Amino acid sequence: MVTCTFSITPIPAVFATMSAPVVAARRKVLLRGAVAAGHEPYRWRREPIPWTGQVTWADADWPPRAPYRATGFTKSAAALLVGDYLRIHRDRWPECDQDVDEGFARVEHLRLLNPELTQQLFVDLVWGGTVVVASVYGLPGVLMLRGEDTVEVQAVPNPERAAWEARNRWSGQPSMVFIDSHAPTDAERQAAEAIDAACRPQADEAGWYPSRFSDPFQRRLALESRYGLRTVPLSALPWPHGQSNCRMGRIADTYKAVVADEQTAHAAAFLSAEGRETMSSCSYHQPDWPRLVRILTEILDTANGQDPQPQRHPDYVLLSAEDKQWLQTLLIDPIEWDDRDQMLTNGQHRLCALRAAEVQHCPVRGRYLPDTTHSAAVPAADHARAAIRVSWQDYAAARRWPRWAGTLADKLPSAIQMRLLARGRRVRRSPFL
Repeated sequence: MVTCTFSITPIPAVFATMSAPVVAARRKVLLRGAVAAGHEPYRWRREPIPWTGQVTWADADWPPRAPYRATGFTKSAAALLVGDYLRIHRDRWPECDQDVDEGFARVEHLRLLNPELTQQLFVDLVWGGTVVVASVYGLPGVLMLRGEDTVEVQAVPNPERAAWEARNRWSGQPSMVFIDSHAPTDAERQAAEAIDAACRPQADEAGWYPSRFSDPFQRRLALESRYGLRTVPLSALPWPHGQSNCRMGRIADTYKAVVADEQTAHAAAFLSAEGRETMSSCSYHQPDWPRLVRILTEILDTANGQDPQPQRHPDYVLLSAEDKQWLQTLLIDPIEWDDRDQMLTNGQHRLCALRAAEVQHCPVRGRYLPDTTHSAAVPAADHARAAIRVSWQDYAAARRWPRWAGTLADKLPSAIQMRLLARGRRVRRSPFL
């Protein structure tokens, strides 16, 4: 007996006024063993409340939302591929209110039911052949299509939308899984790709989509980046923006009065005598970080695309239990940073400890471009001084002072810097300061 796991959305009561032939058709069932929904809604269903507010409907005189509409082409459902943008609803009225690629949604998962299963599963004999079950971005259920059905697919998807939706799936797994169904085999996928290549028109529509990015690097990062561990100089990473539950964070708070922003305050705290004393007693600063980073780097270098195995490193057995746990944090819950981001996503305390231990390079996880290059590593103390100097230069530039004024301000006594910042905050009232 073939079984399946799925959910049924009951028909709301509003459909009770349908004509008799339509009601009769609705009572038919598609799957063997299913029960007709009946006239009444499911007793636990929450009925929607009619909207009573003012609604402004678009009309044909509205300015168009998009000057063009994306090109679609047809092929058989059996030729669908993961990543195709499938039309899931037709054009609506008025046409001017439709977006350039409205109605198309990304296919995230595909499963195939072969004829032997479909003959046992479906009541209607027209479903006796190969059936394609597609999970689509934005739909909580699945689409069931006969392999010979004709579907429409978008010729040129929005590249920024496609990159985002490929990385941020609507559903990690298909929302409906039929027992004994299978993902397309290599041969089935290659056959689908051949059909797609023969049907897909040559169109140049990528320029029709407005970009979300004003920075070319950020756009490349969105479209072309990889996500994973890569080794970077620590001087390429930003300073902490808030070391909570840590004395270093409280010391940084005392420096906010004499520096231009919170991250520069952490750099100043790192250079201070109070900061050095605090770091010497902090649990994050006790491990032998240079040794652990060296082991981690060698583990990743020999992984060859496989899952890293710390236990296979010859020095692993020599580590204490505490150091083994710290090594695991660098591998399983690493410092998280996307190239050129102004803040870390994860790992502020460990980065502070690595800098204090004079580690200059470390594997971090995040999004990056394969051709990204970084400047040579700089010792942490020099990096902190440079961060403070650049912060004052940016402070001066924001107020249209000459560049030398920011350099000079960095060298002024703390009392004068405090008065300068207090005056700037009183005059500008910048939320950033």
